[in-house]
Amino acid sequence: MKALKDLHKDIERYLSEDCYCPNEVYSADGFFYQLVYADADAELLGTYHKGDENILLVATYNSDKEPILLNIWYEDEKIIAMERYELTENNIREIKAFWKGEKEKVHLSEADDVKKELKKIMSFADAVMID
Repeated sequence: MKALKDLHKDIERYLSEDCYCPNEVYSADGFFYQLVYADADAELLGTYHKGDENILLVATYNSDKEPILLNIWYEDEKIIAMERYELTENNIREIKAFWKGEKEKVHLSEADDVKKELKKIMSFADAVMID
């Protein structure tokens, strides 16, 4: 198995310099993040080209050693974005089908949990606004 940083030469720079805070990789909702380190074990599950997008689909680990799935967008020599998901067979299948052009929409296994968490967080915001 390779280290995440071995899959593209710009990964280490991206994680330390381009993340909102170093090593923070957000979920699809852009709200929840996990820390990801360049030296984590990683397995390349696929390389995709869709339109102008170049994507690496990678299985790796977060800072708590929990397995995660990453989409890593890149332009030639530069990583431009990363997004993380739960590492499940469903998510791998759905994301691969999307990048291959077999699907136009992806149903992630954690989508329902994320909706519930966001609704809970937003209800706190409503309570604060009322007070």
